This record gives sequence, structure tokens and C-alpha cells, in this order.
Amino acid sequence: DRGCAASDGAETPVRVVVFDTSPVPHSAGQTPGTAGPTLNVPLDPACGPTSLAVATSSYIVPKSPPADISQHGLFAAALAYAGWRNAEIHLARVLDNDGTGDLYTLLQAMMAWRETALTTPAPTIFNLSLGIDPLAVTLSEDEEILLDQLLDLRPNSGPPISYKALDVDANAVDPNAGLPLGPAVALETAIRIISDSGILIVAAAGNDMGGEQFPAAYQTVLGVAAGSGTLSPTGQVVRGCFSSNGDVVAPGGDALTGNGQCDPVNAPKCASTSCPQSVLSVVALDSAATQFGLAFWSGTSFSAPLVSGLAARHIAGNSGVLSSSSSIESFVLAMKSGCTQMSVDQICVANLDNPPLQP
Repeated sequence: DRGCAASDGAETPVRVVVFDTSPVPHSAGQTPGTAGPTLNVPLDPACGPTSLAVATSSYIVPKSPPADISQHGLFAAALAYAGWRNAEIHLARVLDNDGTGDLYTLLQAMMAWRETALTTPAPTIFNLSLGIDPLAVTLSEDEEILLDQLLDLRPNSGPPISYKALDVDANAVDPNAGLPLGPAVALETAIRIISDSGILIVAAAGNDMGGEQFPAAYQTVLGVAAGSGTLSPTGQVVRGCFSSNGDVVAPGGDALTGNGQCDPVNAPKCASTSCPQSVLSVVALDSAATQFGLAFWSGTSFSAPLVSGLAARHIAGNSGVLSSSSSIESFVLAMKSGCTQMSVDQICVANLDNPPLQP
């Protein structure tokens, strides 16, 4: 069991921040961005620690929508922990209970955690089991102000980003990013700043059977597709039928019906003890998030944190290895190479046993 591997006590501490939903109740008067309670999920003591401690924070006041997927973030956070049990796991609520959010809240939270990574140094990984809708986002006034601040922080390397992007029609699309120009500028600028700070970003590739969604498609972001748990006749992993393309692939489930159609809504449901088309992880069983159980779920949202956890494991065993944009780029390139084959129960991380390429 990869998760039960013993620690030699000499690894570098690694912080994994999951930007997502959260099942933690919002306290009245809680200021966005402040720390919330720590969730202590009981674990099998035979595997080392007796509990998974998930430190929480919230950047929004959640509502109570009809479709509640507030467990999504905890489910993902526990999977990151499964990848490396010595990782320091944080769950930052940036999405509402229905899984929706806005660009301003996401970027504000990511930049706040970047500041934490700089002031309390520890190798840091950002897990983004979310995507930006390419054509449904425009910049609000607050987002334009935030963009001004981001542009002041942006490193000098890379192609220039122009303020003129904010002056065009909101429906104009950046051909390189596939996003409206305003949000494209804000998102790309934040990604560059964060990567330049030595923070690895791992993101879900998406569930629309197409190309990678953003931010997974950015060059310095490691995009993760969902593996179905089966192999092709040539020994390659078969992506889940819903999964978009990614740089690497990790278990994420499938959604095939009995007649071979891809139907995430009507695909066979899981039995109580087995679900070969899904991933098993932790959910809260009560509204106070003090009791926990296990559930099945599928999607690239849950492939990404498995890679975040294993990346944390590799970084911990290599004295950090991440310090700048060049080391981040080298690490991502190393992860992307050699990932054409894997066995059914492995994650495609062929390069994790070797140090990343030197910048």
C-alpha cells in the first residue's frame, strides 16, 4: 500500500493546498481568508498516523443550493493525503456548496497562499480540481483592481501581457489561451507569479472529453486526466470516457453504460463494497463535519489530488527541489515525459523516482 509506506523521518515537510469546496460550516462573522477548524479524520492506526488533519480556511460565505457538493473538497484533500501521508494538507474554500465560484475569489486565495509560502517557507503544491469556463467569464471591477496588483508582481520573464487586453470587447478571445482576454490576462498572470515563486500547480484536466481545461492547459501547470482502471491491448491506460486530455493520468473512474455509451449521469451506480468505475475517499457524515465515512466518486477532480500527493512525496524525498520558475518548469517537464504506459493500479509518475531535470 503506497499510503502505508513508512517514513524515515528525514523528509522535507511539504504543504498541499486544495482550493475547492468545503463541508465545514461557516461561522457567523468569520472574515474571508481566516483559518477555520481543523478536520480530524480517523485513520487505520496500522498505516501510521491515527488521523488525517485537514486545516481549513474560507474565502466565501457558502450558500445552501439545491445541489450540494460541498464534500468535493474534503474528498480531494483526503486523496492528496493518500498519495503522501506526511504531507501537510490544507483545504481552502473558494467554491460555493454547488461547486461554482468566481475568478476574483480564486485568485485572491491563491495569492494569499503564495504569500504564506513565501513567509513561512515550505515546498508548496496547489491543487486545483476546478476549471474556468472559457467563454462565460468577464472581469468585475474588483477583478480589474486585483489584475492591476498582479501585473505589478508579475516576473519579467515570458512574453509581455498588455493592459490593452482589458479594453477590448469582453467576447474577444485570446487565441493562445482560449479565454476572454480580460480573464485570460488575470489567470495567466497569477499562474506565472505563483510558478515563479517555486509553487507547483496541479490541476484537473476536465470532464468534457476534449482538450485540457484552464488552468490545467498552461505550460507550467501539471494537468491530470482520469484513468478508467483498464488497459488497452497495447498496455496503455484507457482514459475514463468523460476525461479530457491531460499531461499525466491517474485513477479517476469511468462512466460507461451497459451498451458502451459514455453517460456520467446514468452509468451503473456503485455497490456498497465495490466500484471499479470510481475512486474511494473521505466525506463528512454530519453537518458539523465531525463524523466521517467513505464514498465513491469519479472525475478528473479526484485524479489531480492523487498526483499532488505523489508529487509531495517526491519533493519531500529530494530536499524540496522546487525554488523558482525554472525548477517548476523542469519538474513539470520531467513529469510529462515517460508517461505513456502504466499498470492498472499505478499512477503515471514514471519520473517521480528520479530527481527532476536540472534547469
